[in-house]
Amino acid sequence: MSLKKTTIRHRYNYDFLQDLCKENGIELLKDYSLEKVNRELRIKAKCLIIGCVNNVEKTIRNIVKNGGCYCKTHTKENKYEKSKNSDWNNTNRIRYNTKYFINYCKENNIILLKDYSDVKINRETIIEAKCFTIDCMNICSKTLRNIVHSSSCYCYNCTVVLGKEKRKKHL
Repeated sequence: MSLKKTTIRHRYNYDFLQDLCKENGIELLKDYSLEKVNRELRIKAKCLIIGCVNNVEKTIRNIVKNGGCYCKTHTKENKYEKSKNSDWNNTNRIRYNTKYFINYCKENNIILLKDYSDVKINRETIIEAKCFTIDCMNICSKTLRNIVHSSSCYCYNCTVVLGKEKRKKHL
């Protein structure tokens, strides 16, 4: 009944809730013995972090599948800790952060129009850069993810023109 992600199907009932609490040290703040217990039941419990005075209100499914019985503060801390400790080198995932962003721009000759050194970069950050088309004075304004996915940084007008040319080639 550990909180590790598995493909085991659970029967979400009162006995399951009791076992889950015993095995993971979850202290419930309410008696659920007379309630219909299913995976969508929102339970109230104490945060698992020793010394934390916050309470948790989550569905049983959320506690089982998403990492445990932690308050919002500690859930966020756990998320960042797991992200820092994950092995990104053995996957084909891209970590969209400032370091990646700066290297990507240098490698692909992207001329930025803003200073992004103090901006928290993620994949949805809107990047403003000079359009790749020679003599075009328009601004390429796209999310970092779209720039990386398309391997280019063209303004809207140039994107439309290049798309039309590409479609003509394939006809």
